[in-house]
Amino acid sequence: MNYHDALATVGAGSAHPGGFAVTRAWMKKVHIDSSATVLEVGCGTGRTACAIHTMYNASVIGVDIHPQMIEKARSRAKAMKSPVTFMTVDRGALPFDAESVDVIVAESVTVFNDVQPMLGEYYRMLRPGGFVLDVEMGAAATLPDNVLQTFQDTYGAVTVPTLQQWKRLYTDAQFQDVRMLLSGSVPAAPTQDETYDSFGLVTSEAYRPDVWRIMQENQRIMATYAKWLHYGVIQAYKRLPQ
Repeated sequence: MNYHDALATVGAGSAHPGGFAVTRAWMKKVHIDSSATVLEVGCGTGRTACAIHTMYNASVIGVDIHPQMIEKARSRAKAMKSPVTFMTVDRGALPFDAESVDVIVAESVTVFNDVQPMLGEYYRMLRPGGFVLDVEMGAAATLPDNVLQTFQDTYGAVTVPTLQQWKRLYTDAQFQDVRMLLSGSVPAAPTQDETYDSFGLVTSEAYRPDVWRIMQENQRIMATYAKWLHYGVIQAYKRLPQ
């Protein structure tokens, strides 16, 4: 079991930097038309996906590699009477046609993949004029080798770009008008906002020793290395045809 398996077992609804407070903040800054199709990559238990539908009345699809997450997301949508569609996908290429969605949302997902191919997938799936909204962990400065190794071993992050490097990666992937909507430091104590989740989906499995050990290790690492981390909310557009 790794950190992401533990999150799936716990059923965390907002495990990204800043928690659901950051989700609420970017939603106040972004307009999504009710006619849009929104794809959330790495949707977890569906908290953000359902919130997007509630706020914008858009068509929303949530995907995740963890069947446990998708099961919990569907339970949330059923309880909320929300028409969001959830589906399990394999890691790697996403099963959506080119230019088939208007908005892609990813919250602390891209950094745990091979970044450049992932951004290429986002660009492929977006319709011209559409945008990505990406909440990501970023290094405050180039990480020392031992700190980077810790993040690689614990979280599976291949690399941890600085916020400026994130913007450059999006530009290199052909996105335009790449902007940082929000940014800040990552708190030493993980954000605990699941209490405010009306459809919290924590079960007794969350207290298994193997899960508890991983979550405790996460808290130790964040307390030790948070000073090296920032977060950023990136918005980047796919160019319109000339």
